[in-house]
Amino acid sequence: MANRLNTLLVLLLVCSLSLPSNSTSLTKKISNMSHLKTTKHRTKWRGNCNGDVECLIFHQIKCSKNEAISQFVMEKKGNYIRYNYRCTKSHEITDDCEEYNTERQYPKYPYNKLDKHEMNCPDNWVIQSFGFRIASLFSYNYKYTCCKNINTDVCYEFNHYPIKNGNLWKTDGFDREIVWAITDAGFNRIKLIQAKGNKNPTYQYKTRHCYIYDHSK
Repeated sequence: MANRLNTLLVLLLVCSLSLPSNSTSLTKKISNMSHLKTTKHRTKWRGNCNGDVECLIFHQIKCSKNEAISQFVMEKKGNYIRYNYRCTKSHEITDDCEEYNTERQYPKYPYNKLDKHEMNCPDNWVIQSFGFRIASLFSYNYKYTCCKNINTDVCYEFNHYPIKNGNLWKTDGFDREIVWAITDAGFNRIKLIQAKGNKNPTYQYKTRHCYIYDHSK
């Protein structure tokens, strides 16, 4: 137990630094330290939307039973996009799950700005899936699933590195930011906020991560 606490303290120190968004090697090193099984997934390449946010309706990030989302990044190839993401598995992520929806955004342009949506689970629960969708005629929101994560009350909030040239009604810039939770943790909250201290409007992800145990091991 002491070794796991020491590892967590080291990770918190690392995560408190302002790291460049292309720090892929560091992300891989942290993932390799995991005590839990982590799997990699991708959505299919879809596009032809000229980079509009509406393209996100074709992409759902979805983990399986007893899993939580622990990392995601948008990838771009021309006008095509997909999500690359990871799921972390534990028997203590239960099948006690609930579906939620963010508030619908209606057609007052830009009606689909992504900072108007916040995915927020109950305390200590983790996000198992999320997807941007057409909620009704001309309205959009996120539908997401939260699952109960037992035997933990350890959660941390992070402001991720600002997205360069981020545009909240285009997908521009979002392929430059890997959004990741600390090792052996899953997302409890995901939201885009305006980054402070920038002359031009710049955005960043604000997330809360909850630690995941697995006492069956």
